[in-house]
Amino acid sequence: MSSSAEPILELKKVEKQVRGPFGCLRILKGIDLIVPRGQFLAVTGPSGSGKTTLLEILGCLSRPSSGDYLLGGRSVAKASSNELADLRASSIGFVFQSFNLLARLTARQNVELPLAYQGVPTAERQARALDALSAVGLESRADHPTPAMSGGERQRVAIARAIVGRPPLLLADEPTGNLDAANGAQILQLLSSLPVGRRTLIMVTHDPQVAARADRIMELRDGEFVAERCE
Repeated sequence: MSSSAEPILELKKVEKQVRGPFGCLRILKGIDLIVPRGQFLAVTGPSGSGKTTLLEILGCLSRPSSGDYLLGGRSVAKASSNELADLRASSIGFVFQSFNLLARLTARQNVELPLAYQGVPTAERQARALDALSAVGLESRADHPTPAMSGGERQRVAIARAIVGRPPLLLADEPTGNLDAANGAQILQLLSSLPVGRRTLIMVTHDPQVAARADRIMELRDGEFVAERCE
């Protein structure tokens, strides 16, 4: 993936604070970030550095305590719960470490779910789910139950589910964390080479070898970006 001048998202002095037993804890400390469309960005850092909190804000799963978040040029920091849900459905795809697939459903049915929530007609969502599974090399496994699949296959189903709604932004939280080295390498190759046009990928990882596949790497420590490099 390559970057362009037009940003898909921007964080302006974003803070995240939570109340604990000993007072207020600052998890993110005035974060500034601009991500161009089409870029593959890896966010690294040790446990407790704020990576997951940052991803939750980018994914409209959590709100900043202060500062602003612009997604596609629109301020979402103070959007309503319904507006945030609409943004997640239309603009953001998620890939999780633990796959988050429904065991009672087949691969195709899992991939169809986001489209069902959007009210896409049955025939169209079935066709789009098959297209997404084909993009990750699993069209022939569409009607298999996901518990019978390998970890690598289940993560590919999860990626198909993330891209089936054609979101401009993909967020991946340690997507290779539950996989062995061989399957992890395949997932990374898939994520970095999907024919997604101007789709943007932001991946949180603690693994420097995983991060090395990205166009840009930013290191987060104690709630602040401390280093940046471009590959």
